[in-house]
Amino acid sequence: MIIKNYIILLFIFTAYPQEKSSSDIQQEIDSRDTQIKLLKKEITKVEENIIEKTKNEINASEIIIEIQNKIILTKKLIRSIEREEKIIQRKIDKSQIEMKKKEAFLKSFQSKLKENIIYIYKNGTPTFIESILILDDLSDLIYKTKYLNILNSIQKKNKKEIKKLILEIENDNNNFKKTLNEKKQLKKNKKNEKETLEKDIIKKRELLDHLNKEKEQEQLKLNSKQQALTEIENIINKLYSDKSAQLKREQQLVEIRKIQKMSANGNFNSMRGKLPWPVRGKIISKFGSKKNKKLKTITENIGIDIKASKNNSVIAILDGVISTITYIRGHGNVIIIDHGDGFNTVYANVENILVEENNYIQAGTQIATLNNEKILHFEIWGNQKKLNPEKWLIK
Repeated sequence: MIIKNYIILLFIFTAYPQEKSSSDIQQEIDSRDTQIKLLKKEITKVEENIIEKTKNEINASEIIIEIQNKIILTKKLIRSIEREEKIIQRKIDKSQIEMKKKEAFLKSFQSKLKENIIYIYKNGTPTFIESILILDDLSDLIYKTKYLNILNSIQKKNKKEIKKLILEIENDNNNFKKTLNEKKQLKKNKKNEKETLEKDIIKKRELLDHLNKEKEQEQLKLNSKQQALTEIENIINKLYSDKSAQLKREQQLVEIRKIQKMSANGNFNSMRGKLPWPVRGKIISKFGSKKNKKLKTITENIGIDIKASKNNSVIAILDGVISTITYIRGHGNVIIIDHGDGFNTVYANVENILVEENNYIQAGTQIATLNNEKILHFEIWGNQKKLNPEKWLIK
């Protein structure tokens, strides 16, 4: 009877399904992993766009749009992770159920094996003498010995296989739990990232407001500077249009130069590329058209701006007559010198003026000092035309 029960139990164990995981659940996980990878790629691309646009000083509103896109993608990623968590949890639950079934089966099987062991212990394989004594029932002896050996062999084999199976299930369960913890951590990180991004949006909006205010201030400064340049240009045009005053200055220059045994005419024109700098320093704004990156506007500088590097003394680059001393908003005090032959020089942003209108001055004479900014705006005019000072100053 015991042998018969064991054979039935062996059949059940052999036929018992040994599923490690459900294929459809695994396909769902694989599909979700693919989706997460795609979302991560999209987020990375958006992050690269944000970095690139920040480097290129693209409008802050465009950067905000990119950040909002990143937030949307991040939320999708979090939802996808949450769905994958549920799928993995189902897989873990299934694994635990299967493990409990197998453990119950093992317990039952071990109970049967225990009975078999007791049976074998009580009715072990007969000795040679016992075999002779019960020789009249030789067929029963052979049958009994055969199945006792089979029982003993299968017992050892199945016990080993079941322990191995349980170990595999436990390992799988640990791996699933580890994966679930990783996904939970990823979800937590992405939630933190979303919160950071939302803060970044507020920060970017504040930055945009700041940039707009800064832009307004830059526009006001630009307008003021353009207005100042226009005023200088108007003054120069008036000087050229007042022919009698211009002729008077020309005659004054001729007489003084004759007394000093200098050439009366052509002095300025002959000094192209040889004139001294009005102040020692570096050009920070060149002559001609200039693009404002912040305002995206193009303005014209009718002179050059020189940042003083050593002292702040401003000198006359050539002898001449002081035609104008005035104040222009945005350029401060302005001195204009008439050098004859239709040439004039302009010195703006000066203070502590040492000369007076209609005074004759020698080349190299200090006429003023720079203001606190230590930036001289310098212009050269020839016959009512704006000239590039760099082509006239000594290299």
